[in-house]
Amino acid sequence: MNNVKLRQERNKNITTPLIPSSLRRGKSSRLQDCVPLLFKEGSGVVIFTAIIFLGLLPFQLHAQEGKWSVSGSAGYGILSTKDVDDKNSRDVQGYNDSGLPIDDIPKLSAAPVYAAKVSYRYTREFGFSLSVLYTAKEVSTEYKGSDDYLSLKRSIGSTDVSLGLLFYPAAQPYFLKWYVQADMGVLFATAKAETFGTHTYKVNGQPDVQPTIDTKGTYNKSKLDVAARIGADIPLVQNFFLRAEGGYRLAVLGKLEGSVSRLDGTTTSVESTVDFNYSGFLVSVGVGIEF
Repeated sequence: MNNVKLRQERNKNITTPLIPSSLRRGKSSRLQDCVPLLFKEGSGVVIFTAIIFLGLLPFQLHAQEGKWSVSGSAGYGILSTKDVDDKNSRDVQGYNDSGLPIDDIPKLSAAPVYAAKVSYRYTREFGFSLSVLYTAKEVSTEYKGSDDYLSLKRSIGSTDVSLGLLFYPAAQPYFLKWYVQADMGVLFATAKAETFGTHTYKVNGQPDVQPTIDTKGTYNKSKLDVAARIGADIPLVQNFFLRAEGGYRLAVLGKLEGSVSRLDGTTTSVESTVDFNYSGFLVSVGVGIEF
């Protein structure tokens, strides 16, 4: 009897092991059997906190179809304006040869870019967009002498309205959505050239400033253009995101039609003496909202 009581008291003091019996037997454990192990030494708290943190992140891990987005951005473009820049340099050289040492005029090739875009993700892989892209650049140079003054101003600008097809590859990182875009649209191009000069005469010992040249040329043309871009949307907070795009636009316009007004008050319809090419690489960064 004493031995029986002693064994009963010993069994009461034996604690339940943390390792499930199925694991001790070498068999696969069920999920509920592993719960005590997950929380052993605080590891479960870390796992639980990580799951909650991922669930509270302000962006979606998977993009969804049927979404509209609106964005605005700004950037820079490297345009193919070599012919126009060379013509401006020849104008400067011509005035230098005539005795007016005017400084070199800057190039028009690097121009700021401003863009607005509305897009709709029709399916998980494809979407459509309407984009408006504006570029503008003005350069100038001048000479101020004792008797002579000369100013040259040259500018280009364009407004590009295009429809785009977007493709979202299946491989997407969790922290952004990237896409490839092909655009076709109409580019409305403008260009201006202004030259103004004066000479100071002496009349009865008094200075008399008279204009020697005053020409203003305005040119424009519209033509179809195409572009290919790659972009990425990086979620910020709520439905807002950061958008970055870069690509190449093909927009060869050739000679522009316009008119030139002169000092004598006459205006003549003319064609530009050089070809204009608004093709080039464009990059932009901006913000948008998805709804």
